[in-house]
Amino acid sequence: MTQARRARRRAKAATQASAAIGRIGRLSGAAEERLFDRAAHHYLGMSGQDFLRKWRAGEFMNPDAHPAVRHVAMLAPVG
Repeated sequence: MTQARRARRRAKAATQASAAIGRIGRLSGAAEERLFDRAAHHYLGMSGQDFLRKWRAGEFMNPDAHPAVRHVAMLAPVG
């Protein structure tokens, strides 16, 4: 690939990214689950399924005292 072509691709990607800023959209169910799972891995070192199992079992003592637990809980898939 030539340098000019790479530059055009980068410029196009930057234009698309800036156009996406400010747009509000809806995540698909699969995308919502991936986002939640990534957050659970990143903040708590566990899968999203493990987090939900522990959350429902009441294994998080005072989750309001732990910002990471609150953050992941707010991203939990609804429904």
